[in-house]
Amino acid sequence: MEYSVADEWARLKMWLEENSPATLSSLLPPSEPQQLSGFALHPDLVELYSLINGAPPLKSGNSPSAFIPPSYSPYTIERVKSSYAHMLDTVEYETQNGRSHYTIGMIAHTKWVPFAATASGKELVLDHRKSESYGAVLEFDEAENRYVPAWESLGAMLAEINSAVRGHGTAGRYLPRIQGQGASLEWFHPRFP
Repeated sequence: MEYSVADEWARLKMWLEENSPATLSSLLPPSEPQQLSGFALHPDLVELYSLINGAPPLKSGNSPSAFIPPSYSPYTIERVKSSYAHMLDTVEYETQNGRSHYTIGMIAHTKWVPFAATASGKELVLDHRKSESYGAVLEFDEAENRYVPAWESLGAMLAEINSAVRGHGTAGRYLPRIQGQGASLEWFHPRFP
């Protein structure tokens, strides 16, 4: 199913205005990214940054801006660029040291663009490889020691968050809750409330 990032963000923004103003106010105004190191960004990522420019870096896991389950906060476009440069450095280093078969497509790729992170540095990346996973949101799976699909697209991620905050299931296996006086959106695993 196709999900519009703009439509899903509009729905989520409306919900945040009413239920989690701290989360909404922690996000920065839009930016206009078009290209990154010689290739065009996926249209979903361009659309997301035309709506919000991420958030300041996280200082703790329960920051209001960590609205992507379980506790990811979107990067600013400047942070996307620096994290992507680090991804390229990792690929180059591993390739030069003969370990590309352990790295490329497992923990790093020249066509993966980091766009969100937890306070501990775990990143979500958007897959830009020209394959069936083009546009998928990937998350690092520590059990498999590799990135795996978390959502089929940014629009699907936002749609799942929208459903969960409205009481219809989980988002990334997590349930939402509102915390604190500022009404910050947080996520918890149903087995470990």
